[in-house]
Amino acid sequence: MANPHYKISYGQTKEVVSGISFDRNEIIGNGNWPLPAQDFIRSIDELQVVDLINEHFKLAKNFFGLLPHRTGIATSTAYRDYNKICLANKICSHIMSLGLILQFAIPKMLDPYEYLDGHFSKLELDNIYSFKNNSKVQVDYIISLRDPIGLLDQHTKEQLYKLFSVSIY
Repeated sequence: MANPHYKISYGQTKEVVSGISFDRNEIIGNGNWPLPAQDFIRSIDELQVVDLINEHFKLAKNFFGLLPHRTGIATSTAYRDYNKICLANKICSHIMSLGLILQFAIPKMLDPYEYLDGHFSKLELDNIYSFKNNSKVQVDYIISLRDPIGLLDQHTKEQLYKLFSVSIY
């Protein structure tokens, strides 16, 4: 039902276009589709598999994002505990990565400000730079952005302070 295709064009530059598309006639001819689905299939210019899958995942993500609130599950203690466990798992993986980065960055005395834009959004950067550079409050704010539940150990915090040239005493 899905057919790979490619096109190579020669001109000033060589252009290669490829993709996977569904065969509209084969889908409609299947006979198992309700009329609204058949009308939808006919209404789309190209049935590009990747585009359709991306659209599906976007819609599914939006649906599942609303589902916990619309069903009331979001207020469940078990659901909140599950989310906290997922968040803690994500934070722990970031902490392990941070430990490796610090082992490399501190001996080389790298300037951490050169690398912040690769790890924070524009809004987060604006907020980070609203604090005085190389200040404890600024580093504590940076930590809070990536560790909102406070899992970062004291040793790693001290290493971050050292990287940002913060005097903690």
